Amino acid sequence: MTTDSEKKTFLAKNQPPAIELDKTICIEWFRLGSFIALASLFVAAKIFSSKFVFYPDEDLGIGSRSLLSSLTDKVTSFLPEGEESGRFLSSLRGAVASATATGEEGRNLGDTGSFVLFGQEHPYINMRETVIFKTFGLPHTCSYIDFNPAKEIGAILLPLFSFPMTVFLILAHYRNQLVYVNDPQNEEAKSLYKFSRFATYFSVIVIQLTHLWFVNDPQESYPKAVGFVGHYIPYALFQTALVVIAMMQVKYDIVTKSIPYGVSKGMARFYVVYLGILTFVYQAVVVAVLMDNPIIDARNGGWEATVFQILVKLYALSSLLVPIACSVWTIRYSGDTNSFKMAISEKKLSCETVLEISVLDALEPFRFLTSLSKAKVCIEFHHGLILLRRSSEVVTIPRSLEFFKKKALLVPIACSVWTIRYSGDTNSFKMAMAKNVFPAQGSDDIFNTIKSFVMGKSAIIVSLGVFIVGATFALTGSSPHPDIPSSIESSAVEVEGPILEHWPPSLHTLFNLAPPHPVTTAAASEAGWVKIDDPCNPLLGEAWLLQGERARNSSATLYFSPEVKGTPGHVTGIEVDYYGYIEDKLVGTYFSEAKTAKDGTYHSVSLALRDSEKYDLCDTKKPLAGGNDAHVALSPDMANTMVPSIETDPELESSWKEGSCLVGMGTHWFTDAVSGKDLTLKTENTVPIVPMYNTYGDKKIAGVFFMATDRKQNWDFETCPIEGSPMEVVTCNCFVQKNCNFWDKSPGLLEALEPPFYMCNNMCGDCAFSGTKDGYFSTMHWFFQDAAATVSCPSGKFCREGAGEAH
Repeated sequence: MTTDSEKKTFLAKNQPPAIELDKTICIEWFRLGSFIALASLFVAAKIFSSKFVFYPDEDLGIGSRSLLSSLTDKVTSFLPEGEESGRFLSSLRGAVASATATGEEGRNLGDTGSFVLFGQEHPYINMRETVIFKTFGLPHTCSYIDFNPAKEIGAILLPLFSFPMTVFLILAHYRNQLVYVNDPQNEEAKSLYKFSRFATYFSVIVIQLTHLWFVNDPQESYPKAVGFVGHYIPYALFQTALVVIAMMQVKYDIVTKSIPYGVSKGMARFYVVYLGILTFVYQAVVVAVLMDNPIIDARNGGWEATVFQILVKLYALSSLLVPIACSVWTIRYSGDTNSFKMAISEKKLSCETVLEISVLDALEPFRFLTSLSKAKVCIEFHHGLILLRRSSEVVTIPRSLEFFKKKALLVPIACSVWTIRYSGDTNSFKMAMAKNVFPAQGSDDIFNTIKSFVMGKSAIIVSLGVFIVGATFALTGSSPHPDIPSSIESSAVEVEGPILEHWPPSLHTLFNLAPPHPVTTAAASEAGWVKIDDPCNPLLGEAWLLQGERARNSSATLYFSPEVKGTPGHVTGIEVDYYGYIEDKLVGTYFSEAKTAKDGTYHSVSLALRDSEKYDLCDTKKPLAGGNDAHVALSPDMANTMVPSIETDPELESSWKEGSCLVGMGTHWFTDAVSGKDLTLKTENTVPIVPMYNTYGDKKIAGVFFMATDRKQNWDFETCPIEGSPMEVVTCNCFVQKNCNFWDKSPGLLEALEPPFYMCNNMCGDCAFSGTKDGYFSTMHWFFQDAAATVSCPSGKFCREGAGEAH
């Protein structure tokens, strides 16, 4: 076997003269490029987010316009007025409308499901509902990189920051070492070199972790992500790294007497101290908010929000724009360049010479690959590449080489290790510093410096970048609605902005036998509802009663979010008061404890229509945001039973029993407080709310009914006996006597299987309820859409195959 000494001797023979490459460059170009890339990342993210991510919000300065629509407005603004221009304008807008046509939810500019290049024509996120806004009370820079397509754009641009910054840090460390080597007696140079050894390692590691901003989505929780904390930690480390880099750069500028713009040493040191304190205060404020013990809470508005915004903007200015300005000055005027010289010796190994090499020996750092055996290979150095080829002297290819062929990753590892250890292929890396040809200036020369810069080439590059960004903003506009032209035309066009629809959009009664219930505080006031003095319920909202009176004939409470600055609140919950008989066994899980009103004792069952963990239902400073998903939670302060919002949710089938589909209502689903979907059919166990779904439509929840196990409606059996058709019976009492309360306008549903009204009509299969007080059920339907007009079934009553089996 060939020894290491023999290998090195062989490789050292007949080396040709070294080939050298000499390059001079100012390494500040890498820092400048990285910071410009970072600034571009946030600017691009802001543009794309404002146009394609966030719903318009004038208070937050967020608009929504497509790039095509905005460009069209710009082009047509230059057209002269007249009939021909009008026809051209209509054609142009029609073409754009076709290219950007959307449904209610918006669509891509290409075909549905195609690659998203510019994003959606319509936004899909409410800024006020993001984790960052809810946590801090205002939009942050990071808010604009958390959602696609801005997130994707940011991820593309991020390497343009991290790679050149890493190169700069490594070269800056060698530059600092060079300063020290040239003047070892200089204490400041010695201090610079020592600090650089720490700062470089720390900063390089942190910069390489900045991509975790995008990996750790603050909107998601484990296992998809680790929440906002996982999103914030790499950002906080990034902030710290910027301070460390600034300290190292100022130390270098002081040692080399090349402080940008002739600023004094004291002022340069003050900048570093100021940036460090600003960063510390910024991070302390954020951490305090996360610990729920805020120092400054922008959610309170007023001076706290103003201070927080100033803090954010000051940090952006100090940490980003100052280094950019300093890098530009250093490149243009300091004369601080470095010469890099590389030399390489080219060595060729003939394939006729076969070296017996131990693969295990070559892979010494990877001794875990114990299954590898020795192999005879021909090694040739050819144009800088190590090639492993089968030698003509080797009859069979050893298993180890077959292993390498299958494991492609191991081949370059093996080649690299062999090259490092045996090839002698080294590069001579030399670094030289040019003497500073632009000495530090006094304050009298600063004006001339700035003037020279403005007239220089660097100013042209920066100005071009500013023009591109400005032109992008001008073309994309900032109108709060896609149909309102930007620029001065908007003042002459009166178009209502988009309504961010709340769910539920309406509340209807059974078969619309009574007017719809109000869904906003404005409509509630007009209909005679009054907000009562009870404290706001954080799970339901503010309570409103019909005529402001809690009574047997007004036994429902509507909950709304607060009205804020003239913006009406929206319905957030329903509560039904049960006077008289209830199922005592369900008290504490679905029924409240006994309460007293003027008409006697009652128990309540509540239904939350908004997720209180995501929305502040008692916020009196900001209106409740729309765009919410359907949410139905039964007795949120007790059992908190979640009712699936769509029929295809697996939770519905696993916990609820399917009943019949009735025209104008939907498919009914029941559940048992004791046995879940395996119904006992005992009223003492039956959950007192039954959801209904639009099975043959959008499959979404169409409504619910509250169920009571005795008669709750005020029914005059003498005037309106239960005879005739169901509609004649219903209309008799409630339209002749006009004495109905909120319960459905019927005499009740019989426990027995006797028409025209009986509870088991809502069920499929064998049905035999038991346990009602007087043989009757009562129901109170609340529909979240006009079910009488939109919900259909294959027949008046329809049961799907398998529905109702094995109660």
